[in-house]
Formats: sequence, structure tokens, C-alpha cells
Amino acid sequence: MGTHLRDYEADVVDGHRTFTVRHGLAAGEALYRLLVLAIAGSTVLLALLYEVPAVALSALCLALLPLRLLGEAPAGRAPLARLTGRGYALYSAAFLALLWMSLS
Repeated sequence: MGTHLRDYEADVVDGHRTFTVRHGLAAGEALYRLLVLAIAGSTVLLALLYEVPAVALSALCLALLPLRLLGEAPAGRAPLARLTGRGYALYSAAFLALLWMSLS
């Protein structure tokens, strides 16, 4: 999803039929936000269900970082895909490590 938002203008010119091109940049950003909020909600739910230490919720900040790039001009959105991938990789590793430690 991050690459579709990052490349929106180029995709329009090239005739790509991504969700963001078909429905508009605002709809693509709204879907991206919705997906991030779903991840945030599931993180809080898992933390509550498994009594994961509160520090696990801080891992969520890594997943939320790319949200600050939404609404930017094309040059400002350039790092969106990279930050999304890295953010979620670090978030996943941190959350799984904390979950594993809490279940041990």
C-alpha cells in the first residue's frame, strides 16, 4: 500500500490501475490509515489478552511512524514504502519477542 501512495502521480501517468489510482489519493490514504489502525487495535487487544508488558505497546510506535507522511507532496511521500516496510519489520520483531518473553 505504501508504494501505491508513494507512486500515485507516476501511476496515473503510466495508466496503472492500482486502488489509489482508481479511487483517488484521499481514498488510498484513508485505506492506509484504516489498516494501520487495525494493526494498532489488534496490538492493544493482544497486549490485554496475553498480559504483555506495557513496553510491548511502545513497539506500536514503530508501526505508526509512516502515518506522518500522508498528505505530503510527492517528494514528501517518497520514503513512505521504505519506512512502512522497516517500521513493520521492527514492530513485528519487537512485539513477537515481547510476547514470547511474556509467555515463557
